[in-house]
Amino acid sequence: MAPEILLHQPYKGAQIDILAAGIILFIMIAEHPPFTSATPKDPFYKCLAANRADVFWATYEQDLPEGFFSDDFKDLLTAMLKLNPSERPSIEDILNHKWMKGPMPSDADVVEEFEKRNKMVRAQIKANKKEGKGETGDVHTAHELTAPMRNVGESNEEKEPTKALYEYE
Repeated sequence: MAPEILLHQPYKGAQIDILAAGIILFIMIAEHPPFTSATPKDPFYKCLAANRADVFWATYEQDLPEGFFSDDFKDLLTAMLKLNPSERPSIEDILNHKWMKGPMPSDADVVEEFEKRNKMVRAQIKANKKEGKGETGDVHTAHELTAPMRNVGESNEEKEPTKALYEYE
């Protein structure tokens, strides 16, 4: 929920939608939410609210390969997740942002990647059933198999996610 709603302040739907889109975009790339609650009390959102995005990004990048989050991505997300809704970019600003104009996988790359993941997930489900784990199996295995497309065609070696990032209130 947007900070202006949580703080019982007047709000505009479009500005809330920009924040929500930023959260969804972060989840698509990082595989977990950027924070638990968009309030200055949340340890992760507090960094953004205090204009310390450098601390926010350094925290998330510590166990990731260098360059996992591009500077353009960080710039866009930092703007979309601003505490002050009037400082968030408009949809036009987002569409014209450098990150949005960057490289994209081709349709064929996307289809190939999802077919590969489908085979991996089905194989894992089969292995889990043989081991008596049921279809869900090991959370970390499922997490690794469903990683977002970051570098199509390159190694997607995963590190175990930090437990704190998955703890919700």
